[in-house]
Amino acid sequence: MGRYFNESDGATASAKTEVYNISSKEINEVKRLNKFKKNKVKGLKYEKGNEKVKKKWKSRKPADPFPGRKPVDPEKLANHSRGDKVDTKQVKTKFKQREQERRQQKIEFAEEQATRAEILLAEDVGFLEGDESH
Repeated sequence: MGRYFNESDGATASAKTEVYNISSKEINEVKRLNKFKKNKVKGLKYEKGNEKVKKKWKSRKPADPFPGRKPVDPEKLANHSRGDKVDTKQVKTKFKQREQERRQQKIEFAEEQATRAEILLAEDVGFLEGDESH
């Protein structure tokens, strides 16, 4: 009648079962150690009508309708160009390649900042005229 094991005659009678005695001291020690384990946090679900959905927190500031930086005019950006990029594949060592890439990123940032600063400059050149009331 062995569903999982092949039972032979008398095999079950001769098999010994091991009995473990666990003292209350060992049980208390395990309980004490389990107090410090972090509990797994399940996702919080809130009811909305009959459906359960996650609650969205209110943000303090309203969302920006135009996220990111304002794009810069490519023609004006070309005026502040500092030349072509360096081909880093021709640089000998990996260290110098990364250094050149960082330098190129700084140059591109400086070009963009110069273009943005030019927008703020007064475009109308001229001079002030005094009153002729003398």
